[in-house]
Amino acid sequence: MDEMNMDAMDDAPLEAMADATGDSAGDGAPAECPSSYAGCTTYEDRTATNASREVDFGGALGMNFVPKCSMIKAGQSVIFVGNFAIHPLAQVCGPADVIVDGTGTSAQFMFTTPGTYNYKCVVHEAFGMKGSIQVVP
Repeated sequence: MDEMNMDAMDDAPLEAMADATGDSAGDGAPAECPSSYAGCTTYEDRTATNASREVDFGGALGMNFVPKCSMIKAGQSVIFVGNFAIHPLAQVCGPADVIVDGTGTSAQFMFTTPGTYNYKCVVHEAFGMKGSIQVVP
């Protein structure tokens, strides 16, 4: 965006920015997510009962989420591990609000509704620090 448009967005009320934040209906619920977000064309299958559902980020991994694209079953949780002060996490879109502000160095989120949930580092999204979780029934 150019400077003029950025200034306009800075002055716009949050409701007017709904489309930019993923709330296409303007009702506070996230919009449907494109499954190719973050370059995800395949998802690592983490649906097995004993599978690791940890997403690591920052530190030695740099500006990356590892794994970037994960598949889990509805009712399973994902643990994000990294420094949330340096890499604030935000949900971009999805069928339900699941990923909320994390603090400290670890946060766990349970996904009960099937669908695709895209997320990003608020500070480093422009550098490709984003990922996606596909939740299957």
